[in-house]
Amino acid sequence: MWEFLQAALSDPVSALLVSAERSLAAECPQQVQARTVLSAIGSGERTFSNIARAAGGIGATPLQRSLGILADKRVIAAELPVSTRPSKDRRYRVADPYLRFWLKLLGPAMEEVERGRGDLTLQRIRENWTSWRGRAIEPLVREALARLLPDANLPAAPPSAVTGPVPTMWRSTSWERTARRSPRSCCSSAR
Repeated sequence: MWEFLQAALSDPVSALLVSAERSLAAECPQQVQARTVLSAIGSGERTFSNIARAAGGIGATPLQRSLGILADKRVIAAELPVSTRPSKDRRYRVADPYLRFWLKLLGPAMEEVERGRGDLTLQRIRENWTSWRGRAIEPLVREALARLLPDANLPAAPPSAVTGPVPTMWRSTSWERTARRSPRSCCSSAR
């Protein structure tokens, strides 16, 4: 994998680098604000207020419209937290793993790659790989849990999760609080 990245980052017109730009140009040609919002989400911002701030302080109505456009095109996903009470507080993420990777690690480094310094980009990818990979696998874990449901015996499965989509775990601290309340850990239920 690292050899592939090294080769791709040494060529500013490699498919790895230009495919996302072409997809974004096709998906958001006139919606400049939607593209800015997508870049904010891709950089790691997940909450409504943090996305607004990272996108240049845009207002709530234009941000809601941009989020709606991106969600309708299935470019982003809006997820609810694991919680015992209903919440309107969603977390947003880029739905496509490649686009998420590009927006977080490749897109911001395009000028660097064009100057022939793809080695610096590769070094940054190596440094951020574990963190990025953790976020990347979360949707797969959620889908796997959804396939196991309905199973009321799964710890931390709120009633809505038993009959609907599996909500996301926001932080490890929320998981730890849930695990302490639960008589069994999620790993012990795999007997």
